[in-house]
Amino acid sequence: MDFVDWCEQVLSKLDERSRSNARARELGVSVTDLGRAVYEGLVIDEGSFWQTPQHVNLAAALQELEDSGFAKKQPSTFYQTTQQARDYIADRKKLWASVCDINLEQEEAALLATINRLSPQSAVDHVYLRWVEQEEILNELNWADGGRLIWPVAQEIEVVSQNLC
Repeated sequence: MDFVDWCEQVLSKLDERSRSNARARELGVSVTDLGRAVYEGLVIDEGSFWQTPQHVNLAAALQELEDSGFAKKQPSTFYQTTQQARDYIADRKKLWASVCDINLEQEEAALLATINRLSPQSAVDHVYLRWVEQEEILNELNWADGGRLIWPVAQEIEVVSQNLC
């Protein structure tokens, strides 16, 4: 499983739980309840769950889903899926077709591929992204003026990705 698959798994469980009853539709799904759905079979205690790697990485996936417009954080620690998420769940091909149609510049493609290779980390029951230091990226890319080039290229990728959702 990669990080995209992980986020899709979290999104699917959030959507299922969001539609499970009137209270969830109105207030959203608590992170703890979502954790119970995502980590099937794992005994999740309300108090101790917040200090686990599972919670940290579930929260990271929720943040990515929120940043992408697929989840909306309600007051406290409750989340709901958005209409954009429900549209995506109904037709995943539409978004992925637009992603695949993007033409990246050579430097953008190289930077994105490098980070996508170095950052994702797998655990038994979740996937997470580790911070990749600039020096590690530059060692991989071997760009002559990499120190000055990396941030503008990253900003160009960010602009392109914001136009997707």
